[in-house]
Amino acid sequence: MFSLDLRQHQRFRAQFRTCFTTDQGIIVGEGLVRDFSPGGCRIRSFTPPLPGSDVELCIYPDDTSGGLVIQLAKVCWVRDYEFGVAFVTIDPEVTHQLASLWSALAASGNRVKAS
Repeated sequence: MFSLDLRQHQRFRAQFRTCFTTDQGIIVGEGLVRDFSPGGCRIRSFTPPLPGSDVELCIYPDDTSGGLVIQLAKVCWVRDYEFGVAFVTIDPEVTHQLASLWSALAASGNRVKAS
């Protein structure tokens, strides 16, 4: 079976804690980032939001640093206990930090293949 991956960036496996909130600042849930690219990520959570929802994400790449806040992310799909988001609004400094994080993951070579 042929699969075409239309993503702008390659995705790499990750395991970062995250929490996500509604636009009213109410924490909706927590989860783990399972794969990551500069344009979005896949999250595993027992409380996935609805497809089409807008959420704010806070991603914690490690336990020693503060979280990286994605001010607006669009929930593109939900399947079982996983969902995918596209990053919409990010502070420029956080964009730089996310790019550095992606580069470090890319150096590990743990690329996610198109499904």
